[in-house]
Amino acid sequence: MESKQKKSKGFKFFIIIFIGIILFFSKKENQEKFIDFIKTSAIRNQELKLEKSIPVNFNIEKLSFYDTSILL
Repeated sequence: MESKQKKSKGFKFFIIIFIGIILFFSKKENQEKFIDFIKTSAIRNQELKLEKSIPVNFNIEKLSFYDTSILL
């Protein structure tokens, strides 16, 4: 009998949290804040750094990759 009560308490807690999240995001202001947070997160703002480059004015058909090198 106790395991059923523990399960129902956990389920009720989950439902209350879920309803709270729904109510929080039902306001347009909170939705915009969340979207701005996602857009400004560090994942999207990472930039690549160019370390080495090769000119592309040669015949690309003669280009091949071997291990970690580029061969002409």
